[in-house]
Formats: sequence, C-alpha cells, structure tokens
Amino acid sequence: MFGEVEYKVIDEVKFGPEDNPGTWLRLEETAKGTRVIRSWSGAGKNNYWKVMYRYDVDNQWKQWKQQCQRTRLRT
Repeated sequence: MFGEVEYKVIDEVKFGPEDNPGTWLRLEETAKGTRVIRSWSGAGKNNYWKVMYRYDVDNQWKQWKQQCQRTRLRT
C-alpha cells in the first residue's frame, strides 16, 4: 500500500571502535531533500536503523560532528 521511502547516506560518524562502534549515526536525505539523522540499534536480535532527529537536522548534525571531533582529540 505505502512504499518505503528511499534514503541516500550523506555522511556518518562513529564513536568507538570502527568495527563495533558504541554510537553510529548517519545523515540521510530523500530524493525530495528531506533530511533525517538515524542511529544504529544493534541491541538484541533485531538490528536496524532508527530515526533519531527529523527536525533541525542540519544544526543537530553540526553538533554531533563537533562532539565526534572532541572525542577523537581526547583519545
């Protein structure tokens, strides 16, 4: 009945080890230009991407990128 919306990955950040990050986020965009931030949920048997932010996405992504830079500088 309703089709699944296709998203294109624009950027991603990982906190923690590359092969098993503690936090893994993606900035994604639809063909219409709608952007969302998704986080990876690897808990339990069901692994999937879930929407974390739908509003003020550009500002939120900027803050996550800054946090990622600060975290990398500390390690």
